[in-house]
Amino acid sequence: MKNFLIYYVFITLSIIVNSCSEGGVEYSKISIVLKEVTAITTPTTDTTPDYTFSSTESGTITYGGSCSSSTTSAISGNNTITLSSLSDGTYADCTITVTKTINIEKSETIISDSLTITSFV
Repeated sequence: MKNFLIYYVFITLSIIVNSCSEGGVEYSKISIVLKEVTAITTPTTDTTPDYTFSSTESGTITYGGSCSSSTTSAISGNNTITLSSLSDGTYADCTITVTKTINIEKSETIISDSLTITSFV
């Protein structure tokens, strides 16, 4: 009976340790990947053009360069944003960054990815 109890405790602890380590591996695989889906037609006369990109995770959108938008949330999948009013000109410095905060073992980790919008006129 004593040997049975020792084996039971050992097997139970092995299962718990393996479950915890597998959970850690899963979290370490989380990342955000952004890809262009539909570029802005160029040349365009539209001063508020739409742009579509895909994201592997939901998160908060921030904009860089000369472009901005009122859309600040991304979903996992395709996202269509409408850029804020633009003057005539060439735009080659517009970027989108999607950021997400995740909790891993009681600490916060920030993951993000950035995408440069294909230049347009």
